[in-house]
Amino acid sequence: MALFGVALTIIIFDFYEGREQTELAGRLAIAATAMDRETDKLALVAALVDAGVDSRFTWIDADGTVLYDSETDASAMENHAARVEIASAFESGTGESVRYSATLGEETLYQARLLSDGTVLRLSETRRSVYGVLYSLIWLFALAGVAIIALSAVVTRALTARIVKP
Repeated sequence: MALFGVALTIIIFDFYEGREQTELAGRLAIAATAMDRETDKLALVAALVDAGVDSRFTWIDADGTVLYDSETDASAMENHAARVEIASAFESGTGESVRYSATLGEETLYQARLLSDGTVLRLSETRRSVYGVLYSLIWLFALAGVAIIALSAVVTRALTARIVKP
């Protein structure tokens, strides 16, 4: 049962990971296309954030300087040119990476796209890692295990009594 639970959790997690990556890439494509057409890019990004788009937006200049971030003051952020997804976007037009925080048990998905003006738009989402999901479900696996053992004991006792009775 434990192996089945772990395997099922990993399979479901992998399925949703692929979906999240695809959805994040779709949101990035829409936002990047809109930014390429807009002259006031900062206002557009702020409007997307205000509209409730479920991603963190970071807009990076060609030298790696953060121009805008939807969660942190951009002027206080370090240069992003060396980040994997940003460097890849500058080289090939798109980039992605996943970073894991063991402290929080979370993973952050990053996707970046080079804009026509030489800047990069990056969207990111944080989600619980497979270990975090398994950890939060361990009580459910334990409860199911206890229920199965108890049910097995009752059924075994009844069958044994029926077999031994004659």
